[in-house]
Amino acid sequence: NLVIFDLDGVLYDSKEHHFNALNDALAEVDEKYIISYKDHLAVFDGMPTNKKLEVLEKTKGLDSKHFKKIWKNKQLYTNSYLDTIEQNSELISNLTKLKKSNIKLVCASNSIEATVTKVLTKLGVINLFDMILSNEDVKNPKPHPEMYWKPMTEFGISPENTLVIEDSPIGRLGAKLSSANTIFVEESKDLNSSLFSKI
Repeated sequence: NLVIFDLDGVLYDSKEHHFNALNDALAEVDEKYIISYKDHLAVFDGMPTNKKLEVLEKTKGLDSKHFKKIWKNKQLYTNSYLDTIEQNSELISNLTKLKKSNIKLVCASNSIEATVTKVLTKLGVINLFDMILSNEDVKNPKPHPEMYWKPMTEFGISPENTLVIEDSPIGRLGAKLSSANTIFVEESKDLNSSLFSKI
């Protein structure tokens, strides 16, 4: 069997970090582009940064000539926010138990590889995953189901023997489209021992 975890909002709540880091980078261009938290949750949550910038281009007239600079600064800000992450012993113990029962573990995130690697390393769980996917490993990020299909194909495990754990509307849609079983959580603290006991 296969369990695919999203990163943000599932294994770790770094949503706020990404939200603040993007706004920090947008404010350097012009404060009128700043996203409210309400809009973030309703529209942008779970999207890769480049997609968020494309939406801002359509909705707030953000000039695409700023994209590169904003993207680069957003990653720098994100990095410094992520430095505060601490090891999560409960998560380590729950994932270790799953691994022992011969379940393949995958982390599939719309974040860039450097972010995914950093968060999983800081949490102390990077070595527990059989596969780690970022938005750089697929042609189509979520909500396209490619990111879930990839490990199913790689490990030869069917959708009915796969469980996807997601939080954001974009992740939930992608998980449904993949035909896998799904569990939806609101935030990382929902990923507790009682949830793990259902897996």
